[in-house]
Amino acid sequence: MENNLSVRKAFNDALNQCKGLPLASDATSLELYNDICCGCVLLAEDNLKEQRRIWEISGLTEIFLHYGNYLEGFDHMLNNLYLAVRRMTDCVYEHKRLRLRLLRMKLTVIHRIEAVQGHELSLDEEVEAEIVRYERNIQLADEKRFDEIVNTGHLKHDPIEWSLAYENLIDDVERETDVQLAAIPRRMGFCHAYWHAKTLVLRCHNLEWKSPSVMNPRVMFD
Repeated sequence: MENNLSVRKAFNDALNQCKGLPLASDATSLELYNDICCGCVLLAEDNLKEQRRIWEISGLTEIFLHYGNYLEGFDHMLNNLYLAVRRMTDCVYEHKRLRLRLLRMKLTVIHRIEAVQGHELSLDEEVEAEIVRYERNIQLADEKRFDEIVNTGHLKHDPIEWSLAYENLIDDVERETDVQLAAIPRRMGFCHAYWHAKTLVLRCHNLEWKSPSVMNPRVMFD
């Protein structure tokens, strides 16, 4: 927790230094933007690990994209940026459209590194395939063709998670769920309390959602 507070303070200090200022290309500014991107990643990863403040990740991602897309234009920042966008992408699950933007940024960074180094990194095809899957599933969700959505992991997830309605609601839902479960320790079995609370909150917002335990009845979750 102490380390999280330290990271959060450094992150907020860096953001405050940039507040109201146009993006600049001097070395000091670029390092500051890199620090902000790293702070976004560290805070998002810690939120996932602690299973708290999950609702904050989308805002952190928007900040990451803002500064990361600018850093992509500078060759010497590319390697650090690739590591950061790879980790940030792994933190975004609830916002499919936001994750798609990260995937596109990731692919752009890969192409930029390949151009600078003069050889392929053998990473393009995997990222391109994931982008195609995300684009197709999002389109199907927008067309209400949920039964045609292709699962992208080992576990089945409710296709409603690809809908814009779900994405627009989920941060508020996560915030409400966080408050309801504030006194419950994050340990084995917590996922069941979390999914139950999330189901009820989503229902209050007129959205029916099936948890991973419902979608995967033969899987034991702890």
